Amino acid sequence: MNVAGGAKKVIFTGVMTGGESRDDTPKFSFRDGRIVIEREGNVKKFVNEIEQISFNGQVTLSQGKRVLYITERAVFRLTPEGLELIEIAPGLDLEQDVLSAMEYRPIISKDLRLMPEGIFREQWGGLKEILDAKWVSS
Repeated sequence: MNVAGGAKKVIFTGVMTGGESRDDTPKFSFRDGRIVIEREGNVKKFVNEIEQISFNGQVTLSQGKRVLYITERAVFRLTPEGLELIEIAPGLDLEQDVLSAMEYRPIISKDLRLMPEGIFREQWGGLKEILDAKWVSS
């Protein structure tokens, strides 16, 4: 992945699941500072095996770079031991809404936090401050 080659920090964003067709895609809404999963996608994106490696996380870590994966329901940090779940969206159940959407079990942070409630509201701000805080604390 040449786009991230010179970056000191790498942030991937996306949704936890996808769909094979339009009717299979995940559907969610935001209410009162919480995400509501109305329909789960039928394709898991956090899988055990992939067809092609376009980003090598362990090489990136060995270069002293930090890597985050941010989804609509969780935030993961890449560690030498694997992905570590560091935040979960308010109102979600860890097992039912996050872990069941993955083919493997990530490391669960001993300091698992809630994602900021404000990002699940129709009007919000402060994205720079939120991301800056993640890098200071990691």
